[in-house]
Amino acid sequence: MDELKFYELELKSCELTLEALVETNPTADGTLWKQVEHFQNQFILQGSNLHTLKWDVRRNLPVLESEAWPLQFGSLVSQMQTMRRIFFELLADFDRFFKNWL
Repeated sequence: MDELKFYELELKSCELTLEALVETNPTADGTLWKQVEHFQNQFILQGSNLHTLKWDVRRNLPVLESEAWPLQFGSLVSQMQTMRRIFFELLADFDRFFKNWL
């Protein structure tokens, strides 16, 4: 659950950074606005995915705390791995985008 909380905080930080970028570049060209919209949509989508994953973890927490969980919840582990991969790819893309517009 701590890892999921970290993702929530990072998403919020990225959203605030995106807002600040928009505020400091009000006359930027259409390229910036397309990229802003792309990242805004990705943050919303990943926030929704994160919410669903947190719900799945909470719902299965009693079983996850038992020794039998690896056998029963391989899909939950797979979901976490996928979330990690997508999340860090998104952060890397956003970092490149942000550095480009500084």
